[in-house]
Amino acid sequence: MVIDFHTHVFPKRVVERRDEFVKRDPLFSSLYSNPKSKMATSEELLRSMEENGVDLSVILGGSYEDPELLRLINEYILESSSKHKNLIPFCCAKLDEAREISKLADEGARGIGEIRLSGDILDEGILREIDEIAVEKGLILLFHSSEPVGHMYPGKGDIFPQVIWRILELIPRAKKVFAHC
Repeated sequence: MVIDFHTHVFPKRVVERRDEFVKRDPLFSSLYSNPKSKMATSEELLRSMEENGVDLSVILGGSYEDPELLRLINEYILESSSKHKNLIPFCCAKLDEAREISKLADEGARGIGEIRLSGDILDEGILREIDEIAVEKGLILLFHSSEPVGHMYPGKGDIFPQVIWRILELIPRAKKVFAHC
């Protein structure tokens, strides 16, 4: 079985209105302001999966600040996964919104991600609460991570090994994935 554990899909509305969301959200802008940055709908992902022999794909949201963008992508991920059982939904919410994370799990999210923390801002209380919710709801937490070496690229961030270690200390029980690590 082939599983692609890290894919991002977008509702057609977000793809078509990319320029609008680039202006509204700094993370989205850093990743998708370049028109050459590829964005795919779930239908395009499904075609690619079939062409490349991929059985399952985890479809991820992002740590966007714009509430409408978060909502649109979460709704799309949950809707897509309800129609296509080979798409595994991971939604995203602001980490200090514990009720929203619980709600997303109740609506079908199997994980939370892609979570982007800033290496210099790790709120112990919030991360411990996320650990509790993830264990209670059976969620996997998928964190963006990166390396301190190599070239800079859009969205690289600063979640380096020392920060990953601190996350492991603060979230000891929940299942975690560190993307790009």
